[in-house]
Amino acid sequence: MNNHFAKGLRVLVLALAACLMLSGAALAQEETSATVSGQVTDSTGAVVAGATVVITNRETRTERRVQTNDDGLYVVTPLVPGTYEVVVEQPGFKRYLQTDLVLNAKDRRPVNIVLEAGNVSEVVTVTSEQNVVQDSPTGQTLISGTQVIELPLNNRDYLKLTELVPGVSSSLDDETTFGLTSRADISINGMRRNAVNYLVDGVTNTDPGSNITLLSTPTVDSIKEFKVLTSNYTAEIG
Repeated sequence: MNNHFAKGLRVLVLALAACLMLSGAALAQEETSATVSGQVTDSTGAVVAGATVVITNRETRTERRVQTNDDGLYVVTPLVPGTYEVVVEQPGFKRYLQTDLVLNAKDRRPVNIVLEAGNVSEVVTVTSEQNVVQDSPTGQTLISGTQVIELPLNNRDYLKLTELVPGVSSSLDDETTFGLTSRADISINGMRRNAVNYLVDGVTNTDPGSNITLLSTPTVDSIKEFKVLTSNYTAEIG
């Protein structure tokens, strides 16, 4: 991964009708994390209960391990954005391995798994393909790390990249986010500029007084990616 991503901040920009007050670290973490869920079945379609599902971050080798319930269902969350491997094991079935599962901020990715009968020492490897179906009803646009570091930015202001998102308009001048004012003057889908909430790694970054001033300004070099959510928010957003 590019050295520019060493610290890997994830920024989330929300068009909200009111400022959200976050009540705990767990909720804050879920604001920008990803979720993987699905069902494990056999080749006949019967559910496989008690199967072990292991999801491993390929960069950090951090591992999350869960078991399917009586209906063969599983959920793994929160997961930081990154590339993952998915392994499923159950006695009497071949070991399932899915590589290169890419998760971005706020993704809700369905991964349904079909196990083949056989010895667990045998491995069925699946290479992930680009997900072309939106996995959430939320209107959202991802600004990738490649865009963050490669697109020209006046004064290296990452908020200029929000103008790439449909429905976003801005009166940002050349001095935005400089000095003590650090205002973020954008409108999403015609809403007032103070109806936008900004989260950095899941923690609100908006001054509750004016609701247009950022409490801190992430540098371009510290941002891995950010996502703009514009409508149909999930329950944890509000």
